[in-house]
Amino acid sequence: MGSRRSAFALILVLLLVASVFAMTVHSAVVLRASLVETSAVAAQHADRRAAQSASSIVLRSIAKANGSGRSPDRDRDSSSGPGSGGAPEENLDLPPIVRQLLAAAGHDIEKEAEEELDGPGGIVDGVGTSGEPSPEDRAGDGRLTLPGGGLALEIDGRVVTVRVLDAQGGLNLNTVEEQELRRYFELKGLRGIALSSAVDQILDWRDEDSVPRRYGMEREGYRRMGIVARDGPIRAIEELRALPAIDEAVFASIMADLCLGGDGKVHLMSASSEVLQAVGGLTTAQVDAVLQARRSADAAEALEAFMEGVGEDAERLRVYSSPVVRIRATVRGSTGAEREFEGTAVLSGGEITSFGMQIRPWLGEAERYDGAV
Repeated sequence: MGSRRSAFALILVLLLVASVFAMTVHSAVVLRASLVETSAVAAQHADRRAAQSASSIVLRSIAKANGSGRSPDRDRDSSSGPGSGGAPEENLDLPPIVRQLLAAAGHDIEKEAEEELDGPGGIVDGVGTSGEPSPEDRAGDGRLTLPGGGLALEIDGRVVTVRVLDAQGGLNLNTVEEQELRRYFELKGLRGIALSSAVDQILDWRDEDSVPRRYGMEREGYRRMGIVARDGPIRAIEELRALPAIDEAVFASIMADLCLGGDGKVHLMSASSEVLQAVGGLTTAQVDAVLQARRSADAAEALEAFMEGVGEDAERLRVYSSPVVRIRATVRGSTGAEREFEGTAVLSGGEITSFGMQIRPWLGEAERYDGAV
């Protein structure tokens, strides 16, 4: 009897020990998961801060330069030192293209950037030109010129590559004509009914009548799906996801090319090759010439020369950007992992009048910038 009681007591002790061990292990797992989650949130916050800071520096540079009538892609051989008319000091290790953008406004922007970063930042690499703009450039017409490629800045140990594109220089969903839209989807690889459905449904979505095209759909069809059709100008690119023909894969491949406002002209510095051909009316050889011009030191001048060569056929093209720009920032940390951010800004009168940015994972290689990095 005594031995049974002893065995029972031993079993209880063992169960108690096992329970305590299990609770300890569980607590450790929960604690580790919490730490990992906290670390991930902190890393994302730091990446966002780096993306915003780097983008802010680049946007200020472009705004200041264009606000005083200078073209940021003009190449000059003159010195960029202190005696050359207001080049920035060496507080930040600025690459040639940003030095050219900043010019006399460099001191203010460097001070703002250092205050924003709580210390100096550095530029790792940049695509552009060298030297200080001439007085003739400063007295230009102030048309907004964007850099021909990306700028890579080092912010708090992270490398941030910033690209600035014309947010109104792509395929305008509200003004694109049917044949242009059809040609665009052909270039994106759609064929047959899939192509006709995408075109007809977009046109039906934006028009005000109630007569569906052959492969389209109007209000009644969407009502059965629990969707209220727009039947008017499209207000958000994401509305296309309501269209049966625009599935996730199609949307991912086209969203970077789309815009909703502007003058309907294609921005040579920003538009993809498909938009340049479908809306801009360029041939494959002409598109290759545009992409080559983007990579040149004198990107704006090279594109102006291209426009002169095209002549009257260039009525749907432009070299200069609208005031509304799209920012794409890729943040690469010390581990090599990357996080993507996208934002929009309005540049006017030499200032950033509006600027917002959010994390947005890339949906595919189709969204990558089609120019030089």
